[in-house]
Amino acid sequence: MKWIEVLEGPIKIYVRIGDHLSLTNSPYPPHIVGRAVDIYSSVGYMPAGSGVVKKIVEFRTPINRPDASGSDYAIIVDVGKGYAIKILHVKPAIKVGEELSLGDYIGDLIVSGYMMPWSDKHMHVEVRRAGDELRALGSVRERPSEELIKEVTRRCRYTLNLTVEKDRGTHLEAYSEGQICITSGERTGVLDAGMPHYGVGGSLCLGACLSHGEAYLGSSSVGDVIGEVAGVSILLLKAAVRCGDGCFGLGTYLLTNKVKLIPLRKDYAIPPGSVCGGLTKYKPVLPRWFSRIERWFPRSTS
Repeated sequence: MKWIEVLEGPIKIYVRIGDHLSLTNSPYPPHIVGRAVDIYSSVGYMPAGSGVVKKIVEFRTPINRPDASGSDYAIIVDVGKGYAIKILHVKPAIKVGEELSLGDYIGDLIVSGYMMPWSDKHMHVEVRRAGDELRALGSVRERPSEELIKEVTRRCRYTLNLTVEKDRGTHLEAYSEGQICITSGERTGVLDAGMPHYGVGGSLCLGACLSHGEAYLGSSSVGDVIGEVAGVSILLLKAAVRCGDGCFGLGTYLLTNKVKLIPLRKDYAIPPGSVCGGLTKYKPVLPRWFSRIERWFPRSTS
């Protein structure tokens, strides 16, 4: 099996070739401050080199969708050097004390009550310091790897040209011509965000992070660059996608051309095969916790 290293830092994190991921397309605080990754796969697997299962904790969740489980699981794997991996949204098929290596099956993915109606199954991964594995905040900051940056760079496209494949009821599944890239000044980055329905998102830095000010997709503004953290530019998102008679949020990911169009109004009729493009201004709805963690975004001095 082939792997791509996607995060580097105290502990390297890998995904299987063919899987995709998101760093900042999430309303969950650790993503916005560069301290978590969602891996979209068919099953749960060990995403780091090796470790020993330290603890498994089942906990109750809110219910954001009717097909969600009322429970989720935190799988904690001790990976040595004073660190552990926390994995969420996987029903464990492993036991405490079991030794794991990269790629080992750990369980089936579940629909967590934390997931939004348009979310696909995925496993949420954080690197934690040993002894502090379970808090919502406090994960260790990792950086996008050079291998990930190289891979997404070759896929970059600077136009929005989306082809609708399926209407999933909660959202439209569509495909772009490549990774959707945005610019600010002379700097570029790969959009990895839920725009504008999560209010805040990110752009993977290619070379240097986006400079402060407005960020653009082609000639259209997508929002303001408000900071940078761990190789990602943090964006306040102020645009939506126009498609036929509808207005949609745009969900983008890394290592895939698949995107999601999230209806911001219920009255739309977009048949498969439709081509969408163009942005329109939209007022973002910021998460309630945003003002409390805005101080985590160091301002660029370059």
